[in-house]
Amino acid sequence: MWEDTYIGSKFCGSFIFTDPNTANFSSPIQSPKAVFGLLFFVHTIAITIMTTLDYALLSKTVSFGLRHRPQDLGLTLDKEGWCSVNDLLVGLAAHGLPLTLPQLHDLVARSDKKRFALSDDGARIRANQGHTTKSVELTFQKKHPPATLYHGTIERFLPAIFKSGLSPMKRHHVHLSADVASATAVGGRRGEAVILEVSAGDLALSGQEFFLSENGVWLTASVPAKHLRRLDAV
Repeated sequence: MWEDTYIGSKFCGSFIFTDPNTANFSSPIQSPKAVFGLLFFVHTIAITIMTTLDYALLSKTVSFGLRHRPQDLGLTLDKEGWCSVNDLLVGLAAHGLPLTLPQLHDLVARSDKKRFALSDDGARIRANQGHTTKSVELTFQKKHPPATLYHGTIERFLPAIFKSGLSPMKRHHVHLSADVASATAVGGRRGEAVILEVSAGDLALSGQEFFLSENGVWLTASVPAKHLRRLDAV
């Protein structure tokens, strides 16, 4: 004989209660099988969210170390931005982010923008672009750009951009996207994205050099304001 039983799961701010002696099991949500099925579903979603957040944190930490402050993770980068995979794993563990080699490979594979690259022998890793550390001088493939490229930003930066153009700031290059979707994702990191159209073809004809990184990001030294147009402008 079942005693009055509390079966609960916090789900969307409310609890599910079931008394097996009085419940109407013709209602799917009240049957023990359905309740435990729901609990399993919620648990699975929670684990998925936790895993996603962990990888997001790891990706940001690895990016910060490989692009900006390698010394914080005890790393030494060569001129092309490479460092030892073992050194990176040791540095992450020292900061409370232990990572196995297979997990690191998974992190590299998961990166939607292909931020990282592993050497052919798997012993070294680097960020594909975006460095601010002066010790790194990546060699990129010089390439003539398409007629139009795109840059994602947010509204509050527009006055300065249309006054002075795009500059690399602390980075080595201005980063441009080949399509609107990629530019929107970049701009959306800081708020509601505003997309600028860059007349890259005309800029290249004037003598400006463009480079293409391994992960498909277009790079150039700067973009004068006259080569920029807000995409949604009439």
